[in-house]
Amino acid sequence: MTANEMAYSFDVRYDAISTLSLPGYIDSEKSLFLNLAQERLVKSYYNPEGNKYKKGFEGTEKRRKDLSRLVRTSVLPDGTPKCVLVPGSSGGLSSTSRYFTLPDDFWLSIVEWGFSKEDTTARPPKPLEPRYDVIPITHDEYNIQKSNPFNKPKCGKAWRLDITTDAGVRYHEIIADVPLVQYHVRYIKKMNNIVVNTEDPTTQVDSELDDTLHREIVDIAVELALETVADRRFQSMKIQNQNIE
Repeated sequence: MTANEMAYSFDVRYDAISTLSLPGYIDSEKSLFLNLAQERLVKSYYNPEGNKYKKGFEGTEKRRKDLSRLVRTSVLPDGTPKCVLVPGSSGGLSSTSRYFTLPDDFWLSIVEWGFSKEDTTARPPKPLEPRYDVIPITHDEYNIQKSNPFNKPKCGKAWRLDITTDAGVRYHEIIADVPLVQYHVRYIKKMNNIVVNTEDPTTQVDSELDDTLHREIVDIAVELALETVADRRFQSMKIQNQNIE
């Protein structure tokens, strides 16, 4: 469905469930509800505890197809990494800490890896083995594990922590047994905002998610709208949406 078609479906569903005393919504408000709905849907897929089958991001074939349009990699086709090592990025939590920039459209990580060596004569520099599997950890976990010789990152393993500068720039701090020179991530990109414009359809912006998800997005958007006005009937709608795959 286009954005305007989703808005029309929203109106039909909302009017069928709500009472006549409840307010209607203008295009910008429908856009907001649809954007909140698609974000909630993707997060529920990403977090196994957020969906009824308790399966992860690619736990089912349907889910792989549903979200495949959002999957990106930080390695360009010619091998150039989009995650760039910040020059002189020492002084982190460990002597082997290195900071890497993130792609502009980065949202949620799927899998991460890196290398401690590269062939600098190649253009772009070619990564060399060994490959490190990068594991995200929290700062609490780092404080607990940093002195544990059995759990320190080694043998092809590295830790990743998140950090943001005062200017709002996000980095990943990578800690391994030796400093890494390349870091890569396959990730879920930030979604473009849905824009509903019934007066000028040429400026509407459609959802990037697969068409098979559009009805689910509309149902969640209706739930959010009913919840906003505290209509008791949204409870039945909410229970119904818990059956979303």
